[in-house]
Amino acid sequence: MNGITVQGFLYADNLRSIAELDAANNVVSRFIYAETENAPAYIVKAGATDGLIADHLGTVRLVVTTSTGPVQQRTR
Repeated sequence: MNGITVQGFLYADNLRSIAELDAANNVVSRFIYAETENAPAYIVKAGATDGLIADHLGTVRLVVTTSTGPVQQRTR
């Protein structure tokens, strides 16, 4: 933003992001892969784990709280 980095991502390879970084390069969240290589199954952020539900193309469509089950975010 205005030439200043405010967010970054750490990649394991060309397709798989494994962590989100803040402006100081501190890890903010981690992405955990399971069944597929192109979409993470979980995101761990601030001690909470959320499940990520992807479509057949690997696009994340739902973010679900794993401890209680409600949908936090839905994309189209």
